Amino acid sequence: MRLTIFYALLCLCGATSGAFAQKQATSSSSSSLASSTLKQPAYRVVTASEAKLMLSLDTAMVKLDVRTQDEFNSPAGHLKDAILIPVQELDRRWKELLPYKKRRIMVYCCMCPRSAEASEILTKKGFTVTKMDGGIDAWNTEKFPVIVEKTSSGGTYAPASCSTKKH
Repeated sequence: MRLTIFYALLCLCGATSGAFAQKQATSSSSSSLASSTLKQPAYRVVTASEAKLMLSLDTAMVKLDVRTQDEFNSPAGHLKDAILIPVQELDRRWKELLPYKKRRIMVYCCMCPRSAEASEILTKKGFTVTKMDGGIDAWNTEKFPVIVEKTSSGGTYAPASCSTKKH
């Protein structure tokens, strides 16, 4: 039953993506400039609610947090069993993900463009990637569960700021 729902979700997402691609192709055929500037990402982008559903249906999906260590340990928390590789280190550490190459990877940050950058890097390396739009901020807005790390002194780390600038 879960597998049937999962495949239905994938088909629905694929149909939506196909309609978008068709609309994009139609609108870009009228202008060569549009065809060179409108580029659909090679990875799937989902909302926090869609990400939660996908993660519940595909328990083998890898969760990759591309924020900094301080953000990972902040009161905002992180997804259970998430692997932390900050986007600034991904170019040199991507091989750590090779054991998961045949699995889908859910990439997220806080709410800024780092997860898109990480998704591009991993897609170019041949990984199957889904980016959670809005990151941990969107996840927390939905009040979905997170893991909040404690420091050795018992307190929590102060959250790092996340802005729209590149980190």
